[in-house]
Amino acid sequence: MHRSLALCTLTLALTGPSLVSQAPMEDVLWVASRGSKTMTKYSRFGEVLQTVNLTNTPRRVHRAPDGKLWVIEYISTTFSIHDRNGKLIKSVTAKNSGRPYGLAFDKRGYAYMTHTTSNTVDEYKPDGTYVRSATVPANPLGIAIDYSAGANMGNIWIAHRNSPGQVTKLPISTYKPQTFNLPSTATMMPTAVVCTYEGVAKDSNVFIGGDSSEKLWKIDQNGNFTGPITTVAGYSYCSGMAIDRLNRLWTVGRPGAVAIIDTATNKVIKTFAGAPANNDCGGVVMDSIGRAWIMDRGFSTPGTFQRYDDQGTMELGTPAGTNTYGMVDAAGFAYAFVVNPFGDEDKDGTVNFVEITAGTSPYDPLSNPTLSFDTRGVSRVGTTPYLDAVSQAKGSMVVFFSVATGGPLTLPGFQGQFLLDLKTIFYTVAMTSPGKLNLPIPANNALAGISYQMQGLFIGGVIQWTNTSGIYISK
Repeated sequence: MHRSLALCTLTLALTGPSLVSQAPMEDVLWVASRGSKTMTKYSRFGEVLQTVNLTNTPRRVHRAPDGKLWVIEYISTTFSIHDRNGKLIKSVTAKNSGRPYGLAFDKRGYAYMTHTTSNTVDEYKPDGTYVRSATVPANPLGIAIDYSAGANMGNIWIAHRNSPGQVTKLPISTYKPQTFNLPSTATMMPTAVVCTYEGVAKDSNVFIGGDSSEKLWKIDQNGNFTGPITTVAGYSYCSGMAIDRLNRLWTVGRPGAVAIIDTATNKVIKTFAGAPANNDCGGVVMDSIGRAWIMDRGFSTPGTFQRYDDQGTMELGTPAGTNTYGMVDAAGFAYAFVVNPFGDEDKDGTVNFVEITAGTSPYDPLSNPTLSFDTRGVSRVGTTPYLDAVSQAKGSMVVFFSVATGGPLTLPGFQGQFLLDLKTIFYTVAMTSPGKLNLPIPANNALAGISYQMQGLFIGGVIQWTNTSGIYISK
């Protein structure tokens, strides 16, 4: 492969005076594995970036708005808080001998945690300092925070694994719970809850999933239920639910069943079999731009973490730990889309909702509606994914391919930051933005597991770096 004149020019620029600056907020996904006692960081194109060994057995890991990682431990009265690289900051013992289970964050970054033995929902400051508790009915498990036009701080929703099933609404402002019983015809024992984003000055709808039923239920702010919503025949345990960028509900369960549901009509759009290797979906989450990732859960052997497009086509599968399940908001998408749609997580001047609607990342300051750069499509051996370059102005773009990331480096006269490792750049190519560039992968299984990174330099009135993207090749 050749090195172009653009690469030579870049080399001269980078060997001259430059400014090393603070790395941007990480646009990644984190998941925890109970069987292997690890938590793993992934890029949104599938590369395993880091694996952290844990002392205690994790139930799940949650990414806080400030980038810290909160790890809920399995059948334990403790949880731990780690920095963005997985280093332990502190271990916290729950009040009243409670066992932490579910966790959600409000727009201030305060954490709300369900505790199964004390039957409470506890509030913590971003540093893990305890604030207050609310007593709720038995077996509080899943938890989510809505967008509420009438409640500026939002409401907490809790699923209770009881029969008959129960759902609690807990306004953050008053912290006074109100519990609703599922209709008498419902056989579900609720374990999971998600909230939708319906638009400015409109309240979220809330969807409930659980055990012992293939049906879901929808509840409004006043406690009125709609349903049942039938998912997939044979679907008996809800392993997870998530809302995508189109405000559709993805729900996964045993045995390897997936359903995509229109949240406005409550109609099933598509069903398919997920988790092909182990026939057990361990959960579903969205990456920062709202693409679904489903865990193919292996109880005694490592599983795979699989990315799907909007139509439910599997695009790639990347290695995962053993017994990985119960993932919740691994990339912070639900927080940015539902809880804090008018915040600006990456401080690039564009609010979260606008970024998500445009298909750009609210966690990457170099990815925004003005200029963005992403790989899309199936990236398995023998397929042709493509690079999608989007810009408001038309211009030329030089794409740099590298084995590793580097920097960040800021260059005089260049907007943005160079984020690749200059020494491992192996190819450059020119294209026009907006535009697409095919990236064919040979049909050779020996290529599986290889990854590489890309970054664009846009030249159209200004000289500006794009965000980075990449390819992870899977079988």
